[in-house]
Amino acid sequence: MIQNNGFLPTYTSQKALERRAVRPIEVELNLPAGVTLVSGKQKQEIGHLEGRSNKISILWNSPSPTDNRTSLEWVVSSPQAAQLELTVRSQRAGTLRRSIVLTE
Repeated sequence: MIQNNGFLPTYTSQKALERRAVRPIEVELNLPAGVTLVSGKQKQEIGHLEGRSNKISILWNSPSPTDNRTSLEWVVSSPQAAQLELTVRSQRAGTLRRSIVLTE
């Protein structure tokens, strides 16, 4: 799951979103030799994520409580233990890197 814990959305302002001044979030899964991708996309854009700023409304018709997160799924095949690298890039929110260890 990818989640924006910040106050502002990843696009920072509605004007930036309307003018397409901010690139969408990019997610990339790097596979070592011998590991194959069975399903899912190795590199993809996932749009933008809202922040906590739209959660402060006390109205009953407030935005979705989960519009600040999204889930991605991959199926990989590996004949042995391996380490995958996941990179999430946001132009305004920064870059996140995580290692995923596959065990036998």
